[in-house]
Amino acid sequence: MLVSLPYPDVSAQTFTSGQYEIGFDAVTGAVTTFAVNGFAWAGPQNPLGQFVYRMYNQTDILNFLGASGALNDYHRFRSD
Repeated sequence: MLVSLPYPDVSAQTFTSGQYEIGFDAVTGAVTTFAVNGFAWAGPQNPLGQFVYRMYNQTDILNFLGASGALNDYHRFRSD
């Protein structure tokens, strides 16, 4: 079921408050407009940040822990 929210799509808009200006990419959620006093800190070709959702399984986590050395600490301090 598709639910329509009562809020307008603001992804293509730029917001200005005093000396600050901010805008977001409609697809990625990245900050693609960020300016202070007219100086651009971000733009469409150099986004400031992006919101990403990723899922990890147990193998991914064990690989990360092994690469960081934390897995060795985990086994060393384990109490079972």
